[in-house]
Amino acid sequence: MWTCNKCGERHEDEFDSCWKCAQNEAPLPPDTAAEEQAFALYEDGSRLEGRGEFPSALGKYQEIVQRFPGTEAARDASKSIESLQKRVSQ
Repeated sequence: MWTCNKCGERHEDEFDSCWKCAQNEAPLPPDTAAEEQAFALYEDGSRLEGRGEFPSALGKYQEIVQRFPGTEAARDASKSIESLQKRVSQ
């Protein structure tokens, strides 16, 4: 059995693509240029956060999540959004 990375549907091993969303079993390799762009934005957001510019940092992190879904930078940005929102609301 395998689980689709895109929609979460479970499939028997003899199938190599998802019947629900047509995703292949193995995810496509990440777009290196997109990863680099996403991490550059993440670094910008981190710098802004370090300077106490929380709204601007939050905007950078949200941009990453929207423009680069599924990337490692987007996962990191999501965590940073949660952390930053908790800090700002305290």
